[in-house]
Amino acid sequence: MTETDSEGHTHTRTVTDNHSEAVCGFVLPFGMPSISFNGRRVGEKVRFESTDFNEEFTVRTDNPKFASDVTHPRMMEWMLARRPFGWSVTGRVVDFDVSTHDLLVVDACEEALRGWLGRFPRLVWEDLGMQPPPFLIE
Repeated sequence: MTETDSEGHTHTRTVTDNHSEAVCGFVLPFGMPSISFNGRRVGEKVRFESTDFNEEFTVRTDNPKFASDVTHPRMMEWMLARRPFGWSVTGRVVDFDVSTHDLLVVDACEEALRGWLGRFPRLVWEDLGMQPPPFLIE
């Protein structure tokens, strides 16, 4: 970057910008409130009744009711056992925070997304105006 000071002298300096990008993403056929689990900062931080879950996962959302509806005790138990990569949902887009892009990582992200969506209660699917998926886990 070249800058000119108040005396008209030019100075050149090197600027390095660092940022991270999700490598693995999915587009859903429906939208939902923004929510993240150890992902990007979307909305306010939400805490749950499980201390273990709160220590392992930072959940942020713009809709606390939605977060509470989808983060029920069985979901927390599954997430603690599975420990998936962090992810963020914004509308229809789900981005996983991963540093590599290979088939095993993509498969793990898809498995985590399917496991998460499959554990939504029927009430959540109704609120989203959607039929429960065929892979619903009840």
